[in-house]
Amino acid sequence: MRAIVIGTRGSDLALWQAHHVQAELAAIGIQASIKIIVTKGDITHHLSFDKIEGKGFFTKELEEELLQGSIDLAVHSYKDLPTQSPDGLTIAAFSAREQPTDALLVKPDALQPGSVLHLQLGAWVGTSSARRKMQIKALRPDLNIKDLRGNVPTRVNKLKQGQYDAIVLASAGLIRLNLDLSGLEVFHLPPALFVPAASQGVLALQTRSEDVDLIDGLQKLQDQFTKQATEAERSLLHYFGGGCHMPLAIYAQKNEGNSLSLRISQANHPDEFPKRLFWPETKIENLDVKKLPSLIQAWNPQPFFISRKPEQAPYFMRHATQFNLHSSFTSLSETQPIDFEVSSFNFDVVIFNSEKAVEYFFQNQLPENYRQHLLVAAGSSTKQALAKFGLTAAYVCSKSDFTQISTTLQALVEGKKCLVPCSEQSAGTITKQIEPFAHLTVVHTYQTIATPHVIPDFGWYVFTSPSQVVSFSQLNKFNPDAHYFCLGPTTEATLRSFGLKNCYVSSEPTELSLLELLNTTQLHDFERTV
Repeated sequence: MRAIVIGTRGSDLALWQAHHVQAELAAIGIQASIKIIVTKGDITHHLSFDKIEGKGFFTKELEEELLQGSIDLAVHSYKDLPTQSPDGLTIAAFSAREQPTDALLVKPDALQPGSVLHLQLGAWVGTSSARRKMQIKALRPDLNIKDLRGNVPTRVNKLKQGQYDAIVLASAGLIRLNLDLSGLEVFHLPPALFVPAASQGVLALQTRSEDVDLIDGLQKLQDQFTKQATEAERSLLHYFGGGCHMPLAIYAQKNEGNSLSLRISQANHPDEFPKRLFWPETKIENLDVKKLPSLIQAWNPQPFFISRKPEQAPYFMRHATQFNLHSSFTSLSETQPIDFEVSSFNFDVVIFNSEKAVEYFFQNQLPENYRQHLLVAAGSSTKQALAKFGLTAAYVCSKSDFTQISTTLQALVEGKKCLVPCSEQSAGTITKQIEPFAHLTVVHTYQTIATPHVIPDFGWYVFTSPSQVVSFSQLNKFNPDAHYFCLGPTTEATLRSFGLKNCYVSSEPTELSLLELLNTTQLHDFERTV
């Protein structure tokens, strides 16, 4: 194979990417030199990224040199590329995907442990991405957003200099550059909370379509896992009709077997509350990306009932307000504390099964007495509740832990003395899994009192606890044709005990994940009518 020339931009990250590909090529017997090319995006400083990303500002000059033959291979961050290559060029291969998430970098004095996005009220966040602005404002409308330009090291330095309280960057760039982030708190935001850009973390290797020998050689670098996921994401991006300048987030997670989990957050403007949708375990061959964009854009969400007060479900409330939904936010139970006594030094592990368990436990106990204990939280919301008291969960139970104890959790509690603060009405789903391996002491810190209400008829019902389901049943009849959504398997089991079939459990025990599930089910229902 002949020696080739790699074209790249001159930023630290672009050069890292080019040298990385150069090393991969050398490993398969292809020698390559590197040529630095200045693009329009490198010298355009008066426009924010949402005006230039995905429109070729960072790639056009590289593609021109490819077509002229002065370089043989261009290495791109795939999310910078427009959705269609110019005539005569092709994407020959994709590298293995680096971590696809976004990273939130926070100055310590702006931290608010336990809050969504970990930030204090009114903090200033730096980003120029329409996609990121959309999701930040949806999650935290109190935050202030300020445009952020420059290469990755420049943006990090601007944060350290105090121009922002926090900034959002692609995790992949931070990982690849291995920057000094001392003095900053770094949070890699999970896609279930903050959806990445289509093809974020992927390197695209672009060549001339006629260069058959090089294309064949590059197949040795092709990562099929990445190819399937990113092609689904880019196809959707193409059919929505835009690039990264759109407030559009798309992430396809490859699962075992030939299936993807697909997550979308889409709006028409960065200040608009987005539609959030989630398709779990979708067979790749069954994913019709051509029809999804028009379907999503035509679909209007439907009113719903949720067993929470508006202030207890802020994301649902903003969703209802954005789409003018006449929904019902009504709590059907209330909690009251129970006096209890416990010595904080007689236990190795403390297991919290809910936010309320955390709240009522520390009305009676000092958090500092538990900093040396191993703390287990049932779900991310319980983890956040602990963070409000300055405590860190050593282990967060996933949905699977509710039905079959994980190997990791068993190893943490086996043979240990475990304290379990919980409701007097707790079903004890997790503790029943742990009981054979550990010495358990259950302490009731609060009780739940039913407060039944007559609820108008809806086609869509959201229940957040088993007690809310039971309270609902006291004054209302369940419609067997309606759809019922719940945070966890215990609430689902309670719903099914009333003979209901259309019951759904969110992928994560969070409000956002629950709304995604509701939206997606409504979209599927809408699809059957058009």
